[in-house]
Amino acid sequence: MDRNEWKPVIREYLKRYPACSFAHISELEGAEGDRVHCLNKDENIVLWINLNGEFINALVEMEKEEEIVLTPVLDTLGMLLLGGSLNMPLIKLDLIAKYKKHKTEHWLPVIIDLTEKGKSLISSQV
Repeated sequence: MDRNEWKPVIREYLKRYPACSFAHISELEGAEGDRVHCLNKDENIVLWINLNGEFINALVEMEKEEEIVLTPVLDTLGMLLLGGSLNMPLIKLDLIAKYKKHKTEHWLPVIIDLTEKGKSLISSQV
């Protein structure tokens, strides 16, 4: 699938499973691949690994178009509820706040959810 085909699939998934993690959404058929989804400001801030490139492109576009929002989860209980983790150190938020780049890969756990704009696009698809 290309990024435009992925968008309605992602919207429907997030409608059924709001505030989900990359561990969960990456289980969509075809979402698995060999790419790493990183934060735009710092390629060493990893959101998730082993994803399809077009799936990542769709997520990036949806975030830019304010259809979805990625919210950091930095408490221990929240991370346990994500359903999976990456084998790398957790991000140091003080470095992001100061816009300093990480020298090695760090994981930024996030939840993904639809914005009101994203929800309205689902109802217009019907």
